[in-house]
Amino acid sequence: MKISVISLIQTLILSTLLHASEKKRTFVCPPCYHDYETYKELIFHKDGQCDVCGMNLIELNSITSNMKIDIHVGSGNFHFYSDRSSINQPIDVYYYRPESMTKDSTVLMVLPGASRNAWDYRDDWIQLADRLEVLILAPAYTENQYGFEQYHLLNTFPKIKYEISNQYSVDGVLKKLYIDEKLIDLAKPYAKGEWLTHDFDQLFKQVKLHFNLSKQQYDVFGHSAGAQIIHRWVTLNPSMHVRHYIAANAGFYTGFSEEKLFPIGLKGLVEPWWHRNSLKQSLILLVGELDNKEETRGTMLHSKTLDSMGLGRLERARSHIRQVKEYATDKNIQLNWQFKQVKGVGHNHRQMAAAAAKLLYKK
Repeated sequence: MKISVISLIQTLILSTLLHASEKKRTFVCPPCYHDYETYKELIFHKDGQCDVCGMNLIELNSITSNMKIDIHVGSGNFHFYSDRSSINQPIDVYYYRPESMTKDSTVLMVLPGASRNAWDYRDDWIQLADRLEVLILAPAYTENQYGFEQYHLLNTFPKIKYEISNQYSVDGVLKKLYIDEKLIDLAKPYAKGEWLTHDFDQLFKQVKLHFNLSKQQYDVFGHSAGAQIIHRWVTLNPSMHVRHYIAANAGFYTGFSEEKLFPIGLKGLVEPWWHRNSLKQSLILLVGELDNKEETRGTMLHSKTLDSMGLGRLERARSHIRQVKEYATDKNIQLNWQFKQVKGVGHNHRQMAAAAAKLLYKK
């Protein structure tokens, strides 16, 4: 078959453009001890590990005005554009796509802790993803745009005022924060379309469309602050698109009391709370047996009510699941929530990810 001159020219031009595009791909090391300014130093021109600290590199993408997602095999990141009116910048999503991924693969969304280091949480799942043929998505919400209350509490309120009565830090890192729950002041809550959870379903639908995935639901894992997001998501507005939720090592929980103000209880939320739908969701409260009151990693919020549930994450998880069971029995509601304890593990997101993988995928 003869190839026309025009076709040959078109092929050469396309090849040149693709080659140029490939050459423009650059990678950077996430923030670590040698680089406190993300994306400012240590530019690499191929994927791999940082020569200085050994961390997996992340792809540096320029922000574009379209919604195109480019997810190649391996690690990378892309910008996701939410349609929430209260957001004014794209969300950086870190991903890992195993080479074995097919249109029948599962999507797992991973929500990081208070440090917002989504790249580290993504990396926890790389070997697991290769074995399980799972696509990992880890959205990152920056601290300068989403403070403690906006991130931990799903961006349910534009502003939450609270009085800090005392705080305790180690080497400049906040470890304990004491608040007077009687002085919590809530603004008018956002509609659910402005909550962070709105982004998660949108992101899944966009990726599902991109790969023409067959599965209609995705799984979710979150650790520490990410676990707080997940349990409140299930409590307040669960998604029909999520199959299993795992909330690992949450620092505190929103109780079912409609007398206590949010986030201690449910008072202050204008929209109705659909507890029957919440309690039938497949949610596991996963806690390391060493994440108790002696654990020093992570930041703990303290108040009169929270401390009555326990001083450590293990004790608080036990108290919360006990209260949930009592509530379900009293209201005659079927409960699908579970409590699982991980032996020999404290506040460690990598070890909790390994335990979660066994529960999610039975492998």
